[in-house]
Amino acid sequence: MLSLLNYLENIYARLTLTDKSSDMVRLIMFFRALSRFVKMILITIGHASVYYFLTLLFGYSKDRFERHTKMWARKLVNSLNITIDFEGEIPRTPNLMVANHRSYIDIPVLYTILPGVFLAKKEVSRWPIIGFAARAAGTIFVDRGNQESRSKAKGEILKRIRGGETVYIFPEGTTSPGPKLLEFKLGMFKIVSENQLPIVPVAIQYADKNDAWLGDDTFVGHFFRTFSKKRIFVKVVFCEPVIGSDAEIIKRLTHKAIWENLSEYFEVSLHFENPT
Repeated sequence: MLSLLNYLENIYARLTLTDKSSDMVRLIMFFRALSRFVKMILITIGHASVYYFLTLLFGYSKDRFERHTKMWARKLVNSLNITIDFEGEIPRTPNLMVANHRSYIDIPVLYTILPGVFLAKKEVSRWPIIGFAARAAGTIFVDRGNQESRSKAKGEILKRIRGGETVYIFPEGTTSPGPKLLEFKLGMFKIVSENQLPIVPVAIQYADKNDAWLGDDTFVGHFFRTFSKKRIFVKVVFCEPVIGSDAEIIKRLTHKAIWENLSEYFEVSLHFENPT
């Protein structure tokens, strides 16, 4: 208990404030983040548990999956006070959605627009709460350091898309801050090009680039700093689909489409200030 209190005290001390901010403002921000953290846990466990047991009783249903994940995401996004500015056309057929990656926040944000299955590193399956929710949502887990696991994941992605599901991947392999965009891994683009499947590039950018979850930053520490603010603003763009038979060309076109949208949005949000 003492270590938990010390940890929370450290988070409280690290909240991002201006020089003019008072202790009262810091306290308000801390309890705002704490209340949202509790809501996040309750909403996530509640929805994941209901969906998990319904699936055990009645088997998997794509409609049920999409309905529950969208309901979970919308409740979570509303409780965290995230404002989403969406542009583009929602695909009517199953696609591989290829997005840049900023934070764990990306996932509920994308779910509110178009539910789908995510590819995630195997470590996520062991995370408290999030791991349970990810497993319940049918996430495809991959051990990036294991060739057999990577091949199996690619096959599973292909199977899911052919089975009528939308699949999201983050080909950067990690998160990056705005407006940066890392090089994409080629692997999945080879499978897509060989099977002539369409790719929808997805650009995700937060108005405050400090909302990105990077490096060794802890989940709880990042959550408290980010959601101590009144509101989070995020722009999501579904770009024009890309299809072809050359993996390198598809990769470059996808990267270019995302980069152009990120650059445009970042120019607009340069003067964004954190609200307290």
